[in-house]
Amino acid sequence: MNRAIAEAVDRLRAGCHVVLTDRVSDLGIAGYAGRAITPESVNFLVTRCRGIVYAGAPRPQLEHLGIGRQHGAGVLQKGILVAVDARGSVTTGVSAADRAQTIRTILDPRTTREHLRTPGHVLPNAIDDTGDIGRYWLSEALQHLVEIAGLGQGVALAGVLAEDGAMATATQLEEFARETGTICLDIADVLRAQRRARGWAAEPWTGHRIVRLAHHRLDLVVTARDAHRVHDEFEVSVLPYCPAGHTLRIAGPCRDALDAAIDEFDGRGRGAVVLVSAAGAPPAACGEHPTTVSPHLACLVAADLAAAQPIHPRKVVA
Repeated sequence: MNRAIAEAVDRLRAGCHVVLTDRVSDLGIAGYAGRAITPESVNFLVTRCRGIVYAGAPRPQLEHLGIGRQHGAGVLQKGILVAVDARGSVTTGVSAADRAQTIRTILDPRTTREHLRTPGHVLPNAIDDTGDIGRYWLSEALQHLVEIAGLGQGVALAGVLAEDGAMATATQLEEFARETGTICLDIADVLRAQRRARGWAAEPWTGHRIVRLAHHRLDLVVTARDAHRVHDEFEVSVLPYCPAGHTLRIAGPCRDALDAAIDEFDGRGRGAVVLVSAAGAPPAACGEHPTTVSPHLACLVAADLAAAQPIHPRKVVA
């Protein structure tokens, strides 16, 4: 376990919050282990984070409650059920104490539909635990840290707003973590730790430089080898990203296409492959990942890599 993961786990065990970012979407959350939720921690989520408060539990646990799905997109953009309050044990449902009780009720596996009323003030969030890379996001990453901490199932979290009321960026979230005395992790780091812990397929492209490039519509993963300063000779191949073939390394046309492209630039001693996925697009079958890439994109990637400069998150005009 690396130092940052270990520090986050220690914070959760102490009943404190951690901050998680998604640098592709350039936003993030602060969250607690469900077992640690108190009126004080809910008050922190409401007053310091200022986003909607969510209670995350395993999808099967929430499905039997029979609560309708929330329409529209929240900070988690998926798996959100209609807001609820705990029935009988809360008053208005608005106070920090009421919301803490509602979160504990949602996360209790013994809870049934009769224990909850709608509409309410806490949004249940269904956490996916199938290992599907396309469904892995902030709530799944937080739950994994909670599991490492030995604190069971269930999390409480909220989106973090900047001073101007916009969603805090990844850079602002790092500063927020420092100000509030905690650790800030990116979900990519947590995912790598989870894959190692669970013995899932090893990370592909061993020995190659892997970087990420954030686009306002696209998430780009770039693998490159032996970049040269003369980028006119630094060829770039662009492929649509396939979670099954490229991350889980499941046999199929997407994996074959990536392997062939890497073999080609390995043979030349230089080159790069850019994997592109449309942000928010639903998972597609292997080999069925249509995408449109800017003709300027390959040149930008090649120039940055050829100059041996790190690729920072940036917007590219498509």
